Amino acid sequence: GFTPNKLTFRRPGKRGADRELEEIPEERARRHARLGGLLRARRRLVAAATEYQRAQALLGREDPVLANRLGRTYLEMGDASRAAAAVEPVLALYPDLPGPLATAGTAYLRRKDYARAGELLRSALRLSPFDPDVHCGLWEVYRQQGASVLGDREHRFCTMLSEGEEEP
Repeated sequence: GFTPNKLTFRRPGKRGADRELEEIPEERARRHARLGGLLRARRRLVAAATEYQRAQALLGREDPVLANRLGRTYLEMGDASRAAAAVEPVLALYPDLPGPLATAGTAYLRRKDYARAGELLRSALRLSPFDPDVHCGLWEVYRQQGASVLGDREHRFCTMLSEGEEEP
């Protein structure tokens, strides 16, 4: 039967990233993850990855929030292979989370595995249709595969959804 999602009530003023971290059940792991986020925001990527790895050592590699943040950090470091390896363990466990799918898709795109990238990015798109990064990634996949009609459509969505976004 139908099981509704768990309702959670949050204090006003909490940002989305903070909410994700509140879900981490172990306090020490949560502290490492917070520190990783602060370091990543300051572009101290190697140190951020180390903190995310410390959090994973306490929780396991299957935590989707930590895996995705570590994968994103590796992408920002230019290490697509490590990014893919970071999120792979959660893909089978959490097939309905767009974040790890998009991270893995981007990693495979950078590794020039366009078939796998397209598969992952299309899955992410079904779950998160307004993510410009997913559309921009699919645009590149289709461009590389010579699928110009699909590529043109994704280019339009990429451009449309990216407009007005601030640079991080």
